[in-house]
Parts: sequence; structure tokens; C-alpha cells
Amino acid sequence: MFPNKLTVVPENEEEQVGLINGRKPGSVEEWRVAVALWDMDATFEFQYKVKNQSPRGVRGFFLLDFYIDANPKPVALEVQSRRWHSAQFSPDEKLRIALIENVIKSPIYFVWGFELKDQQQANEAVRKEIGHLI
Repeated sequence: MFPNKLTVVPENEEEQVGLINGRKPGSVEEWRVAVALWDMDATFEFQYKVKNQSPRGVRGFFLLDFYIDANPKPVALEVQSRRWHSAQFSPDEKLRIALIENVIKSPIYFVWGFELKDQQQANEAVRKEIGHLI
């Protein structure tokens, strides 16, 4: 259902960061989560567009970091890194989460930047959060 394409391009000398299904990740944490998902043989879409069905009539879409093929239905996984998110959800972020969950009919799962310090930690965090669903 979701094609996986791995193309590695060097970002720095310490860690190889590449394209995730043809798209450049916004952070090394997103890259580590993608690698963890590939290690789990998961198939997924990266930066999946969810149509905004806001009761306020706002048009557009939300982006999910990862939309993963799972049984019985796909699973959403968001990477919460310090670069893009604070340690707590704002009221606007809580509304965004509720709207997306309503559209995809599934909860959104989260992994946090402090859990993704290296690839081994990322593998463990992803397995802990959604391993039972894939």
C-alpha cells in the first residue's frame, strides 16, 4: 500500500541521513524513525496529507510525519522534536490532533526527540510505541 524508497545522501560526517520515500526529512529524528520503521519491515507514507475538515470551515490539509500500513487500519506516528515542537501540546496543537484523529479514525501516536538520540534508542522507542500495531 505504501512504497518505501531509501536513498542515502550524506548530511554530515557523523550520521548518514537520506530521503524518506523521495522526501528530505526535516530532522535527523524523522530519519531515525524511518530507519526504525524500515527495520520493522513496515510500509508507510512520509509527510502524509490529511484533509482539514475543520468545523471552522478552514480549508487545506495537515501533514502527518508517518502514516503506517497496519492491521486492521493504518497508524499515524508523529515525531515531536525540540526543533518543531515544545514539550507540551498547546491548545491549537490539541485541536489539530483531535481533528486529524477524527478524520483518520485512529489515535495519533508520538515519539519524542529525547527518545531518539541515536538509532538504537529510536528503534526501541518506535517498537515500544507502535510495534504491537504493525
